[in-house]
Amino acid sequence: AALRLPALAEDLLAGRPVRSPAELSAELAAVTLHQVHAVALEAAATALMQVPGGLSADWAGYTAAPTTSPYTVTGRKFAELGAGGSALVVGSDGVSVKGPHGSGPECAATVRYAECAAMLAWPDGGRRLIGTDGMVVEVEPTLHGVDPATMAGIDAAVPRAAVVVLPPRQQVPRPESPATPAAAGSGGSGRPAQVRRTALQTVVLILFGLFGGLSALVSLLFTAFGYDAEYGFTDWLITVVVMWGFTALVSWPAVRVLRRTRRV
Repeated sequence: AALRLPALAEDLLAGRPVRSPAELSAELAAVTLHQVHAVALEAAATALMQVPGGLSADWAGYTAAPTTSPYTVTGRKFAELGAGGSALVVGSDGVSVKGPHGSGPECAATVRYAECAAMLAWPDGGRRLIGTDGMVVEVEPTLHGVDPATMAGIDAAVPRAAVVVLPPRQQVPRPESPATPAAAGSGGSGRPAQVRRTALQTVVLILFGLFGGLSALVSLLFTAFGYDAEYGFTDWLITVVVMWGFTALVSWPAVRVLRRTRRV
């Protein structure tokens, strides 16, 4: 029974009726050989094979799946907000996205409404159109500034049977600012952009900074004035190394917070 819990939870979330083991057994017993054969033919005709890079499976009768569309629709153009550089085109017969990403500057993906196998719809307005040829076009109002009227036109043009309504997303895509990449935030050094320091990080910075400073002062005094000929040079050197190592260990949390965060 425990093994069926994931399937039962999925049925509840999807709004499907929860069936008992007896009902499932009856459905399986009702499947005919002709139905299995029909499903196998459909799977063989639409299956995708993944092969290592640089190889193909044309020798087995497979045709390479398209990675770009040979055409784009004609319609209203929405440039990507921020530093992305792509453009979304919304036409009366479909949607296209093109830009510098992908295999070249004219790389494009197009999904016609009549050939839309599925459209994933989120409550925040985001849409993902998947064509029967495998092309995918993301329509994100927050990324391309698509107005509500245009989004309503897309929803009306896609066949209702292809619409898949999804629950809210944890994170809505946002435009990428030119100042957010790591290289731009540090003059090309590749360091990540600093974030605002939290209260806990401030406490860590103060406490470990004080401990590290005190330990550094004691280590410095012992290094400068702690040598004793009777004590022995080797023992003195070992003590110095241990003290400075402890200082570095205590100071590291404060240094890490200081480098990765900034004051509010």
